[in-house]
Amino acid sequence: MNPTALTEMVDRVFDDRYRVEELVGVGTVSAVFSAFDMAEDRRVALKVFDVALANDERFVERLLEAAEHASVLGHTNIVEILDWGFDKGPYIVSELCEGGSLAALLEEGHRLATSQALVMALECARALNYGHEQGAIHRNLTPHNVLFTADHHVRVSDYGLATVLDEAPAAQASRALENVRYASPEQARGRLVGESSDLYSLALVVSEAVSGRAPQVSETVVGTLMDRAEAPAVLDEALGGLLPSLERCGRVDPQQRPEAEELAISLLATAEGMPRPQALPVVGIGYQGDMNEVTLLVSGGSRFVAESSEALTEVVEPDQPDQNIGPAADNGFDASVVGDPDDTDAFATEDGLPKDRVSQDRVPDQNAAQDAVLQNRVPEDRVVEGHVVDDSVPKDAASVGDLENLEQADPVFAQVSGVSVEAELDVPQPAPTGRSTRVAYEETSDDADDRLPWWPLALLVVLIAGATAAWVYFVALDETADSAAVPDLIGVQFDEIAGRLEGRSWEVIRLEDRVDGTVVGSVISQDPGPGKPIESDDRLTVTVSLGNEMVEIPSDIVGLTVDQAASRLGTVGLLVGRVTEEENEALDAGLVIGLDEPTTQMPTGQGVDLRVSAGPEDRIVPPGVVGLSIGDATSLLVGLRLQAFEEPTFDPDVEVGTVLASFPPGGEVVSADSAVTLFVSAGPEPVDMPDIVGLQLDEAVDVIEALGLIFIDTTGTPGEEVIGSLPPIGAEVDVGTEVTIILNDPVEEDEEDETDG
Repeated sequence: MNPTALTEMVDRVFDDRYRVEELVGVGTVSAVFSAFDMAEDRRVALKVFDVALANDERFVERLLEAAEHASVLGHTNIVEILDWGFDKGPYIVSELCEGGSLAALLEEGHRLATSQALVMALECARALNYGHEQGAIHRNLTPHNVLFTADHHVRVSDYGLATVLDEAPAAQASRALENVRYASPEQARGRLVGESSDLYSLALVVSEAVSGRAPQVSETVVGTLMDRAEAPAVLDEALGGLLPSLERCGRVDPQQRPEAEELAISLLATAEGMPRPQALPVVGIGYQGDMNEVTLLVSGGSRFVAESSEALTEVVEPDQPDQNIGPAADNGFDASVVGDPDDTDAFATEDGLPKDRVSQDRVPDQNAAQDAVLQNRVPEDRVVEGHVVDDSVPKDAASVGDLENLEQADPVFAQVSGVSVEAELDVPQPAPTGRSTRVAYEETSDDADDRLPWWPLALLVVLIAGATAAWVYFVALDETADSAAVPDLIGVQFDEIAGRLEGRSWEVIRLEDRVDGTVVGSVISQDPGPGKPIESDDRLTVTVSLGNEMVEIPSDIVGLTVDQAASRLGTVGLLVGRVTEEENEALDAGLVIGLDEPTTQMPTGQGVDLRVSAGPEDRIVPPGVVGLSIGDATSLLVGLRLQAFEEPTFDPDVEVGTVLASFPPGGEVVSADSAVTLFVSAGPEPVDMPDIVGLQLDEAVDVIEALGLIFIDTTGTPGEEVIGSLPPIGAEVDVGTEVTIILNDPVEEDEEDETDG
């Protein structure tokens, strides 16, 4: 598929519902896009699988069935599967974790502090514990599928999909060495995988998160498998206080690893001695790869770098732009795009192995080669260093050390026909002559039967039986002398055990657990039990109490009163601890703001420390309101969360609408939302229109102007006396009001008299 085909996916709508927005990552068997769910009005992650896989009905059926099973894993630390379907190829819809992945965070050069890594490990352990309780094993935990939400919470992705995705042909060839990087010893060797395998992988992921260094692998898959099988996981010293908990997860023997719940308990105990962590860093999502120099993985695992988009179109059919999605590495996103898995002739052998790295015949198992000699199926001269030599294979064919993927490594750790994987193959080592010691011994025994009489053999049997009986007798006496009964340590403080066991050479193994009603630090169980015999130098395992069992702290106590919060906490067996008041702008005084510590769980019966609102911070009345307009002064007070009330005040010297003073006065401290009265100039005090009737015009004008009124006009006959005014006499008017004086008009009076007559 040419790189532009990925970008052309933008705005494509899947099943008339999911509109593709942007490319998030590209890997081996799928590509991941952010998309918009038009039915639910939300953003989602859309994982689209290579259309070449659409023809594999078995793969599609298993993939969608795995998605359906994973969708029931409803846990806050597991990525939620929202939908799945088929639109030209299979796809899976999940929640969009916009904080990006741990792998992306590490690639950006970030490292987690030990306290941050503890939070991440704790949330991963809770996800794994829930999955294990539901009977689901992740099998492929890597930094690529440890995701972060926008609010810095951890989500584990691809739960339950690893087995199906690893069976895709392209995935088997290209991801082999990377898969082994985080695999447990039993997983890497193809043994039965249990829940503890996820804990092993988690230990490696956390170590890398703190140190920035990925788990070491050898140059080949085989070398890595051998290293994993012989030594515990190599964890970085930068883990500090996390090392004791994670070292147990990295043990070779799965039986010696803790369960996920036990790891979570151990991490919580470790957290008590660590500083409060900063929020987990996130780097966001978005594919940053160069689409013009994308790496192409072909079926055999060999890498070919396309120099241009034209070079890529030679491998992929150009008439199917939507169908050869280079699948995003399903445990994360590498920058690779997959071509047509069926187009292997030019680059790989029929079984998918690269022609330039591995011969047509795979490397045989050493024990199988020796068995072939013993059964006379292969001449002795055909076995060199434990391998059957095939004359048809060129002498420069790849050796075991050249293998680079799990498929090629299969013969080295393959089952011998008819023998269990766990069984030890009973094959003697080759003799110096090239003949097996078993053959040599059988030939010698046949010759001896012909030469020796029977009675020396009978005497030898009697002597051996006597010696064996004597050895058993004295060893039994010695063991009896070295054994002793185990004392009852239940209820004893762990620090006091050494005194109780003084003089004994037993190795004391400490485990930890939480049980309601037990005392912290006391022994709650022991193995062997009280009174049971135990040999010198044997192990005595004691389980020490960490206190009561952990319960989730209710998240709905925010905004409640302290009494209401106490009642809510009591429903899950918790109490109210220390109450600390602090000023808060959003909540009224007496309401719960949140917890005093960033935790989500506490032991039953323990007090939860609360932060309670003391109300908003006090305010200072600004002295600058005096001289402002009433509008500006009101805006200033509202911005300080104070209420403004206007009080008009007459003042002949100050412009109307100007603040004269405030109460409380400026500079005084008041509570938030307090009322502040603003005294605002209403101008001069109003006056009553004077009685100017009977005065001459000039006298009336003098009276009006003395009151601050303005004479503007007259009506009537000039020279006559005043008979009224507008506004009328006695009316209350503002200073500066314009006044019209009404004079007598004799002509009108005569006309009125004549009319009356």
